[in-house]
Amino acid sequence: MVNLRNFGDRARRTPNVNDRVSKFTLELLTPPAVKAITLESVRLNLRLDHIDEDDLLNDLIDMATEISQTITSRQFITATYRWYLDNWPEEGILRPPLPPLQSVSSIKFQDIDGNQQTIDAADYEVDNKKQPGRIRPVPNFGWPSLDDVFNPIVVEYICGFGDAASDVLASIRQALKLIVNHLYENREEVVTIGKTPAVLPEGVQRLLTRNRNLLII
Repeated sequence: MVNLRNFGDRARRTPNVNDRVSKFTLELLTPPAVKAITLESVRLNLRLDHIDEDDLLNDLIDMATEISQTITSRQFITATYRWYLDNWPEEGILRPPLPPLQSVSSIKFQDIDGNQQTIDAADYEVDNKKQPGRIRPVPNFGWPSLDDVFNPIVVEYICGFGDAASDVLASIRQALKLIVNHLYENREEVVTIGKTPAVLPEGVQRLLTRNRNLLII
């Protein structure tokens, strides 16, 4: 069994995207349209032949997803985020959190005169093959000078494995089911006390850590 309280300490010892959370701000603009595992698959896994507890199961799926996305530092189902930064990275390459990166909608910045500007998409290139994805200026173009304010850079982008639960990696979906099963077995503690049980099945960590985003951005 794995103690959930240890996950935070392990994450701090292992480089990952969340190590830099204090250095930037993420705002969820468009949440996923579906869940990372289907309600039907959870019922089947729990051998439930009724829909009386569907509300509870949906809540447990959400809890399992939140736990797993925190551990992996990834976005499972397609979502749109707004990423705020104080400065351009020293090496010039932006690496949006919560891969996999699908596309970049816009890059805006506040110029030295205090006006918000939008960088032309032709002035930067996006690599969504590598994880996390990368954004860099094209040759003969450099990131512009910024106003001396908090969060002058705003990157809006879309990330996630895909639009459907079937797009999520099988190992992640299996981990989600294991977590939901465990939460369901301890549902009295979850529902009555309102907290997540501290201990999760051992197999969960193996399934999720293999899919962790380990690159510091």
